[in-house]
Amino acid sequence: MDHSASSFICGYAVHLDLFFCVKEQDKKRPDGMVFNVLVLHGKTWSKFATSFDWPHVAIASIKPEGSDRVALSIGGNGDYWEFLNATSTERTGVMPGSSPFLARNLAVVENTMFAVGMGRVVARWDGPSLWTRLDPTAPLPEGRACGFNDLTGPSLREMYAVGWRGEIWQTDGSAWRQIDSPTSEHLRAACTLPDGSILAVGYNGVMVRGKQDSWTVVASGRPETLLDVCCCKGGEIFVATAFRILKLEDSGLMPVTAFADANDIPTSCGALYLCDDGVGVFSLGPKDLFRLREGAWERVA
Repeated sequence: MDHSASSFICGYAVHLDLFFCVKEQDKKRPDGMVFNVLVLHGKTWSKFATSFDWPHVAIASIKPEGSDRVALSIGGNGDYWEFLNATSTERTGVMPGSSPFLARNLAVVENTMFAVGMGRVVARWDGPSLWTRLDPTAPLPEGRACGFNDLTGPSLREMYAVGWRGEIWQTDGSAWRQIDSPTSEHLRAACTLPDGSILAVGYNGVMVRGKQDSWTVVASGRPETLLDVCCCKGGEIFVATAFRILKLEDSGLMPVTAFADANDIPTSCGALYLCDDGVGVFSLGPKDLFRLREGAWERVA
């Protein structure tokens, strides 16, 4: 498949040979349909039937117990698309609620998908075209924007949402409470570490780590915005900026150098996707898709 005429927007890694993504055509079509969902299965790319005129912000996939795989993507204004492999059907809809759901991300915790966004909105996907809103009931601050950029946790009974101005919130799946955060920098992404603690990253190189009521700042040694973070099962922590893949070492974040081809490295990054097995990792930028296989980063597209 020729990827030169389009740009990657977002993705989701099931395993190293099964990757979902959304791409935007670089040239607009007369009908306005410029976004497509694709899947990489082995070495073969396939495009789903539905095309879109709304920008996607995230895509995710789960395989519910006793059922076939599901794929889900969301747009910035609450539009969503879902694919049900059991029936090979694609559906679109709009997130429930009296006001637009300004989505920022999709998260998967214990094979359950959650959408999060501005205004501290949270919604759980409970089945085809079925969503349950789980927003915190605390009033929003007056005169300034707030919202969640990511959600993660060791279980459905202990999840953390991170977002604007360093906000960290904890939920057991129903009740929420705000954590005393050690930073006021915007937090862009978070991941769960092997010990059950959370690592979040964001603007101006900020990194914070903790759980429950104990949180500390982790020195990154980087001044730029940290856009994404993931932790492999073995404890390796990777962080993405707009242009680099970094690895957390004792001295801070260092650019990765283990590429399958030393002359072929990504020029765009921004998003990391840990495979469901906790071992493989994908790095996605508008024009670059790499994956970490057996200790080396190799180009996929």
